[in-house]
Amino acid sequence: MNSKRWVLPKITPEKNEYGGLFIFFTVYELFPQFVVIFRNKVIWWILAILLFPSIGYASPRYSAKNGILDLSAWNGEEFIKLDGQWEFYWNEFLPPDKAATRQEKMQYMNVPSGWNDHKYGNTILPMKGYATFHLRVVNIPRMENLAFQTNGLSTAYSLMVNGKEISRNGQIGKSSMESIPAYHPQTTIVPLEILKKAPGQARGRMDLDITVHVSNYHDRKGGITRQISMGSYDTLNLRFIYKTIIDTILFGIILIMGLYHINLYVHHQKDLSWLYFGFFAVLIAFRTMVTGDRLFYYIYPQFPWALGMKVEFLSFYLTVPLFAAYLYHLFPKDFNRFVHKLVFGLGLVFSLIVVVTNPIFFTRTVKIYQVVSLLIAGYLFIVLGTTIYRRREGSIILLVGALILITGVLNDIAYHNYLIKTMEIGSYGVGLFILSHSYLLSRRYVSTFKMKERLAENLKTQAESFHRFVPTQFLELIGKDINNISSGDSRGIQMSVLFSDIRSYTTLSERMTVEDNFKFLNSYLRRIEPIIEKYNGFVDKFIGDAVMALYHGDWSGASALDSAIEVQRQITIYNMDRAKANYPLIHLGIGINTGFLMIGTIGSSNRLDTTVIGDTVNLTSRMENLTKIYEADILISDNTYKNLENPDRYYIREIDSIRVKGKERPTVIYEVFDTNPDDQILLKNQYAGELMSAILHYKSQNFFEAMKIILAIEKINPSDRLIQIYKERIRLFMEDPPGEKWDGVFKMEKIV
Repeated sequence: MNSKRWVLPKITPEKNEYGGLFIFFTVYELFPQFVVIFRNKVIWWILAILLFPSIGYASPRYSAKNGILDLSAWNGEEFIKLDGQWEFYWNEFLPPDKAATRQEKMQYMNVPSGWNDHKYGNTILPMKGYATFHLRVVNIPRMENLAFQTNGLSTAYSLMVNGKEISRNGQIGKSSMESIPAYHPQTTIVPLEILKKAPGQARGRMDLDITVHVSNYHDRKGGITRQISMGSYDTLNLRFIYKTIIDTILFGIILIMGLYHINLYVHHQKDLSWLYFGFFAVLIAFRTMVTGDRLFYYIYPQFPWALGMKVEFLSFYLTVPLFAAYLYHLFPKDFNRFVHKLVFGLGLVFSLIVVVTNPIFFTRTVKIYQVVSLLIAGYLFIVLGTTIYRRREGSIILLVGALILITGVLNDIAYHNYLIKTMEIGSYGVGLFILSHSYLLSRRYVSTFKMKERLAENLKTQAESFHRFVPTQFLELIGKDINNISSGDSRGIQMSVLFSDIRSYTTLSERMTVEDNFKFLNSYLRRIEPIIEKYNGFVDKFIGDAVMALYHGDWSGASALDSAIEVQRQITIYNMDRAKANYPLIHLGIGINTGFLMIGTIGSSNRLDTTVIGDTVNLTSRMENLTKIYEADILISDNTYKNLENPDRYYIREIDSIRVKGKERPTVIYEVFDTNPDDQILLKNQYAGELMSAILHYKSQNFFEAMKIILAIEKINPSDRLIQIYKERIRLFMEDPPGEKWDGVFKMEKIV
């Protein structure tokens, strides 16, 4: 941060009615490291303006003496506060013109203050009673819109100017039955006829006689307990509007922060500090509306006074234990568990007193609770000091926020006990405190979120690793995820199965070391697995050099065949590389079948494996073995042939009808020779019709005709293994006919 310091504004309580600015910048001077949170000093000015408003300066302090307030030096541009010594008449409701006749009962009382414990003659005044306050204000500039702003007289009053009532609050009375408490802050314009008749000692000046009747039978304090302001209506109204805007903004910010942290807890339910901080902020938000200028009563003027007092006191009595609970769950290793329970218990006990008793009783408990709160605050500072010593995350921010908070609380306690003449700034201190703590909780949340991101990334990596063993498609097909899959989960489904195998792999592997075997297999499998996925298939198993792949969909047979063709072509390219390295070439046989099968899991609670079961799978395996007999690159079943979307785009020929060992139903098999050398493709296409005719004669036991066609084809392509197979079979059947019941299906008893 720039080492150049910027000059603090010259703000003093005498020039500004808000001592908050002074406190705000004092905190800045004492704890400059706090500015690290807000590196731009412009932001500090914005916060200062928002949280500690400076619009509406009161004019330099005027103080009444002996019941007279001289405003000769006041120009009327600012508002003034009618503070100082007022005439005071106990148990009297006197009109102004009678005050002079009751001089023997008159005393002076400082306003604002309560009459509680005030010595009146030889009597100490109680909290209950009624009285008259009288003040002469002289040399006021004449103005047509002179107004008075009352902000809290306890608990009912009538305000008169020159003998005429201009405002009232509740119903004054000489007993608890007659007096009705209320709290309706208001700004009232003095009627023009009163101002016109007001006497004056100098030109352009006038004198006013102000009388206030006050009664109190319901609160712990009686009298003019808050300041009465006087000035032009425009000035007072602007002041009210500005403070209303500030209080509304503060209420909204704190409430949103509170609800946000409650919502965090509801959705995560991990960190109780979020929940307690959320409730703490919500209570503070509503407290800003029922204290200070009490905006709540402007919005709901008919709200019951007693209920409003309960809300005000509960918002104080509950916030202390909620804040302590927040710190306890934020730093559980540094906060004593017993103290946490004690603080929470005290808060609930005092709150219960508020709920079940009337204001005249529970308002007396506030001084006791203020002392308790200061003791709790002292312990909290010890806790925060411990967290700083132990280098807990965010402890410095917490301490600075707590200092701001306690400054505001101490100011309010001193203000309400008439020890200082400032204003209520506790709400603003709480606002800054909540901002700092929200910043801290946000940092903790971001830290938690980043940790969860890392965990999620690790889980994703683990899931990806897991799916290298168990394909995602497999789990999707059985409708399960990795977290709830169990032994026996299965599903019947129509699929195409592909088996591939390296011919003569045993002989090949014997020439290699174990390490070379693994390198070779991985090199080979890396080439064919992506091709299978390319055509929407997935590898179910690697069985040594063999691969079992599954395909799902309306045209799964075509997908399986397309991948088989590309695999064979990839092997051709692979063999070119092997030839350059003087490695032996490899050849694959691929069998494909389509049909119904069961896909699922088998195993125990500790070890699971995926598998597919059914005749479709068994037949596919045997068809792959048949590629060795027919020396074919790819063989497909009649079910797969029927599942081809467009069979004409492949080079396909029917080669046999077989019945494998253990099966009664015959299977027609086809050779797909797209991957044969070009000359073989041309030759096989050339005699395709003749070959089909020979097979039909063969199945009809017309062996002589079949042999004649086969011998003719042999002259065209003697290297065609299929021709040699049929030549040998026909020769055997001509020597030993199969009989009339023979259906033309060849039994693979020994071979497969």
